[in-house]
Amino acid sequence: MYDFTTELASFAPPRPEQQALFAALAGRQADVDRFLGVLTGAVPIPEFFSPRNLLRILGVRGLAAMALRGRSRAAAG
Repeated sequence: MYDFTTELASFAPPRPEQQALFAALAGRQADVDRFLGVLTGAVPIPEFFSPRNLLRILGVRGLAAMALRGRSRAAAG
């Protein structure tokens, strides 16, 4: 939780996978509420960021794109 919070609070531009998540959350108030629940500790991070929940929010294409971006970042880093 600490790492997640400090990353958001750093004011660095969102990574592409964060941008995809934020775009997918737009207009989905219940999911926005759950995301804010992650920030307050009311919703566990593993629950919100579980593959099943991300699949529901992002869809198959969005989740696959996010996974590929994460893999290419890990290879470059």
